[in-house]
Amino acid sequence: MLATIVARTLGAKKVFAIDSNSSRLQTAERHGAKSLNLTSDPRKSILAATENRGADVVIEAVGHGDAVRLGYLYLHPIVDDRFDLLRPFGHMVSIGVQQDPLPFSGPECYAKNFRVQFGRCPVRGIFHDALETLLQVQDELGEFVEVWKGLEDAPKAFELFDKGEVGKVAFHLD
Repeated sequence: MLATIVARTLGAKKVFAIDSNSSRLQTAERHGAKSLNLTSDPRKSILAATENRGADVVIEAVGHGDAVRLGYLYLHPIVDDRFDLLRPFGHMVSIGVQQDPLPFSGPECYAKNFRVQFGRCPVRGIFHDALETLLQVQDELGEFVEVWKGLEDAPKAFELFDKGEVGKVAFHLD
């Protein structure tokens, strides 16, 4: 959600949020993104919105190989008429903590000619700009947490999150 708000704040003309959790999709809509349900083939919407070019930038925030693959995949139209989200020469940023093997090969990277960046935010280098952006959007962040629990309820809260029944969960440290 925060990546969606920041992209919009920094001037992205079209921002799409892809998720399978309906409450997160509704939140994304309220914050200026076009929400796309993962189960309804978001590729068609992205391609229609970009004249079949694909997204200039994809931010992958899940940390799962399938999410990286969805953001990356491109098969040449002469070979196959399927496209995924990132356009050739695009840029993918993966801020999710990857646990899976990378779902693309060297030849696929070569064919797509894209840039990919993994890793943590370089906090010290961007702190001032990030703080200014956060101050601009701080009023929009209050609704992100759907459930507040005490730490004693953490197992149940994580179970609800894993099932996709809630989006963000925060814990009181009373």
